[in-house]
Amino acid sequence: MRRILANFALVQSLGFNTLRIFVNFHDFNKGNVPAEQLDKLRQLLNMAQKYDLKVIVTLFDFLGDYRLLNFPATDRQLETLLTAFREHSAILAWDLKNEPDLDYKHHDIADVQEWLHWILKRAKIYDPNHLLTIGWAYPENAELLSKELDFVSFHSYKLPEELARGIDGLQKKITTKPLVLEEFGLSTYRGFWTPLGKNEEEQAKYFTQVREVLRQKGNIPYIAWTLYDFTDVPAEVVGKMPWNRYPQKSFGVLNAAGKPKRGLKVLVK
Repeated sequence: MRRILANFALVQSLGFNTLRIFVNFHDFNKGNVPAEQLDKLRQLLNMAQKYDLKVIVTLFDFLGDYRLLNFPATDRQLETLLTAFREHSAILAWDLKNEPDLDYKHHDIADVQEWLHWILKRAKIYDPNHLLTIGWAYPENAELLSKELDFVSFHSYKLPEELARGIDGLQKKITTKPLVLEEFGLSTYRGFWTPLGKNEEEQAKYFTQVREVLRQKGNIPYIAWTLYDFTDVPAEVVGKMPWNRYPQKSFGVLNAAGKPKRGLKVLVK
């Protein structure tokens, strides 16, 4: 807990005001959330509140099953979490699913979309106080359910000019809801597995270009991925292949030792 407090103090000192956390569906025991997990989440939210930070809580990470058979378990977890924290002022929004459009590759698209429609309706019942969003991997998919969400979230790891085109297309479809670039970044890993990878100077240039795109498109708010470099990335997150895993370690604006990279100055100025 001391480490979390120190990191929250750091985030506040850097001038950031919002952070995003993930609730793993299986770590929270599917449909039977243990009291100790609720207590840990409550402590984290209380610490964020202490440092005047708002939290986007991303639910159902690594859900893995959108079939009707899994609806009761997801409903019970949703009910437990949202009713427990519907009065907590540190929560900015519930992000109902991280990048569900990536699951189109491995699950029936109709199953994914049916579950999203259903879970959104249930969320509105369990917590009428907080904002609701969905973190789409690509802006071209973010129109789904946009009329029912409070704001539309999307991610981008593409070139800034591609991001600009994606936002243009999204803004033509969605004119009444705020947009948020909920996740973006550039890895600074350059090593054996990616000898032509980017460096800190290129990360800083990328941040500068993305911020300019967001300014031109109406000052779209953003959340960068991520604060620290990771010392390890589990294979179940990005796969076993080292050319996938190693670059994932180096998206931080601070290195693993906590020292700032050049890109941090771009984001905090």
